[in-house]
Amino acid sequence: MFREYARHLAGDKGLKQNTVQIYYCYISAWCGWCVSEGYLEAHYAQRASKTAPLPGNNGRKPGDQQAWTSEQRHALTCHVDERARNAIEAYTTLRSDAGPIDRQRARYDASKTARDQALVFVLAYSAVRVGELLRDPNDSRRRGVRWGEISLKDEYGRLPEETVVGCSESP
Repeated sequence: MFREYARHLAGDKGLKQNTVQIYYCYISAWCGWCVSEGYLEAHYAQRASKTAPLPGNNGRKPGDQQAWTSEQRHALTCHVDERARNAIEAYTTLRSDAGPIDRQRARYDASKTARDQALVFVLAYSAVRVGELLRDPNDSRRRGVRWGEISLKDEYGRLPEETVVGCSESP
């Protein structure tokens, strides 16, 4: 069963090498738990014959792709903050004689930059990956997160206050 799962993962699914390794590690960890709890007599998922179909490890560890320094995160969030602030200010301070098309463009720009700001903050201060959050119309497996999958009651996604750093402060 483990060898078949390894073949399934390593097949032409469009998964990156590191993703295949991580998915197999999930199953392997579960198998290890089963051994430690006495449900299995051996750790079958770690046998060489079972892992042979898996691609080689490229040396990356889980989380490497999201290892931003606090300085990088601070610079990125400050940049989107400034863009959103400027776009909103441009919209709210339009001259009274501005035409409807100019108003519509300014409102759209303010909305778009505020949306981008929110997205960057979610990506910068959570462990979520872009592929888990956003839909990719060219990949049916990347359907994006749905509102029904978010629990405000259980506070999923809520950031601790000490995590958010104001842009006027140093990181």
